[in-house]
Amino acid sequence: MHGYEIIEQLEDRSGGAWRPSPGSIYPALRRMEARGLVTGDDDEQGKRIYAITEEGHGRVAERDPDAPAPWDHFAEDGPSLRPLGMEILSQVRQVGRFGTADQRLRAADILERAKADLYRVMAEPTGDTADSDGTDGTDGTDGTGDDSPAGDTGADAG
Repeated sequence: MHGYEIIEQLEDRSGGAWRPSPGSIYPALRRMEARGLVTGDDDEQGKRIYAITEEGHGRVAERDPDAPAPWDHFAEDGPSLRPLGMEILSQVRQVGRFGTADQRLRAADILERAKADLYRVMAEPTGDTADSDGTDGTDGTDGTGDDSPAGDTGADAG
């Protein structure tokens, strides 16, 4: 199996929650090869094909069968964000390539607000009681009394 096939396998087995980059997979494969856990041989097309060795199988057999899979910590309790993020990125590209100056300006404003909202979400303590729309659920605001995007002081930062 070559590196990109391994990436696809990890993505499939994790339900799409984990898709490691080639920049992380190939160094990991080289380290495993150096430790004798996998072998790597180039095929006719020049792709490096990896196979697990006896020693590698032995290490797998030592693994606690009740232990969670390595990708389980990537599992999501809620909706998968990757497809939505990729769709948004595609739309941003479209606006960037084909949008008018006004459309690009409006898209930039939307993205700045979304970025600020995401920072706020990540700053919330785990188990926060805020509604899923980011409000405190009482009056449609974030509860701060300031309806401007986070970090917006009214001053031009540029």
